[in-house]
Amino acid sequence: MSATKVNELIKMINDPLYPLPINVAVFVRKIVCYFEVDQPSKVTFACGHVIVFITSQLIEEVDIWSSFMSFSGNPLVPYAMDLLLAELHRVCIYTVPKHMDDSKVTQTYAMCFVGSISSFFVGTGVLLEQILKTFLLLQSAFKSKEDYYKMIGYREENGKIESTEAYLKRLACYKKLYAALVQTEVEGIQNPHGLKEGWAWLARFLNALPANVYTGVVLEVILQKAGFALFRKYRSQFRKILKNISSNFVVALKAQGEKVKEPKLKQVTGNIQYYIEKNEFLQEPEGWKLQGSLLSGSMVPELDYPDSYHHPSNHLRYYQQYPSYY
Repeated sequence: MSATKVNELIKMINDPLYPLPINVAVFVRKIVCYFEVDQPSKVTFACGHVIVFITSQLIEEVDIWSSFMSFSGNPLVPYAMDLLLAELHRVCIYTVPKHMDDSKVTQTYAMCFVGSISSFFVGTGVLLEQILKTFLLLQSAFKSKEDYYKMIGYREENGKIESTEAYLKRLACYKKLYAALVQTEVEGIQNPHGLKEGWAWLARFLNALPANVYTGVVLEVILQKAGFALFRKYRSQFRKILKNISSNFVVALKAQGEKVKEPKLKQVTGNIQYYIEKNEFLQEPEGWKLQGSLLSGSMVPELDYPDSYHHPSNHLRYYQQYPSYY
């Protein structure tokens, strides 16, 4: 997409024919949908530039809307970047980062059930029908693996849940977009969700999420696509986090692989280990440095309309080549 087309896109988003929040929502949905399938690395990085550039141009317009549509000083129109991140979080919980364990969720329902019964018997006035509802909720919680899969983002088509392989591929595509976004630097423009936020995400991810095939895929992508930029900025701190990933997260992945005998898990584990041992973070990812102007000639999705946290270094617990799975 050329700079001219980017300017045309900004004009379309600012078109008074449609409310600005609707136009922005269409824009972010188009971007995220475009990354449901794998895109070349240079296209992904180019999209990162497009996103940062366009969202920066929309801030002034959003502020104007906010002045008219606010209550008690709280704007009702979020920035375009906020909407984009919200859409990413919706389709990929690991960009939060967040993980749902089926046994823990079921245990939560069980605790609610027990708590309701206890309240009933100590005379707090809890109705029997409320206890019954809680019991039915507990019974229905993840009756099958399919229920759990849908909760963490698997898609269902014609009554059939997609394969884990398809889900993981889409998960990796979303994470590639996120990795490109956090390291995008545009001259004269501040990225509201840059490397600082990417570093904080990595700290939260390693501190809170378990090692499994899902989190392994996500970590592999963020290292391969954003590790170079993270190392350039954080140097020894990034090396420290890699050391802890190797001695904790990778070890946990290997143990998980031995337990479930999952080939994909072994593949992802090998890729992460190889990345660390061979210092691949020293290699600039393809497409990372856009040639020429702000935007390359790479294709990014066109927009159309219907007719008419803290500094993480003190909070880190975790800090043979296989063919890439993605």
